[in-house]
Amino acid sequence: MKRCACLSMLFAVILAASFVLFTGCSLDGDEPGFQIPDPVASQSDEVAVEFTGAILTYFGDYYYSGAGNFILELYEGELTSGGLQSYLYVDCFSEYFEEHDEAMLGDGTYHFTKSNDAYTFRESAFTDVRRYSDLVVTSGNFTLVRYGDFVSIETKMRLDDGRMLCGTYEGRIDVLEPQLVARR
Repeated sequence: MKRCACLSMLFAVILAASFVLFTGCSLDGDEPGFQIPDPVASQSDEVAVEFTGAILTYFGDYYYSGAGNFILELYEGELTSGGLQSYLYVDCFSEYFEEHDEAMLGDGTYHFTKSNDAYTFRESAFTDVRRYSDLVVTSGNFTLVRYGDFVSIETKMRLDDGRMLCGTYEGRIDVLEPQLVARR
């Protein structure tokens, strides 16, 4: 009987302590107190990235649209094992160049679309290595301005998780020859 009374007393103390600690507990957010965090709401609506490098590859009039097809790759970090932090792949279109060594994206704003017209882009993806996430670009634009051998790029692209990718890059673009393997 003494043991049962001790257990009852212990239970009453735990119950009272719980009541004192969690009074006002609310899961709907209307009242102050303990709340379970919403993982989607806790994400920032913006992904801000200062890219540290840029690579551009020119494929000529690849889609027979009259516009030059480029792959623009912006990255944050080092292109070494374990050094890459984020990566943006953009399939974009600008003026057509007969000679690959003259090809460069033109100054201006490029808009997301399904067409292959000059000053547009499509089929783009963003990888955030720190969060282990691969995301698709669903809308937006990027602006490129050239200053001699240097460029300034600003991205404002909506990702498929609803966040806005706001990125910047200032520096040189490494222009690569297209791969010998056909893309078709």
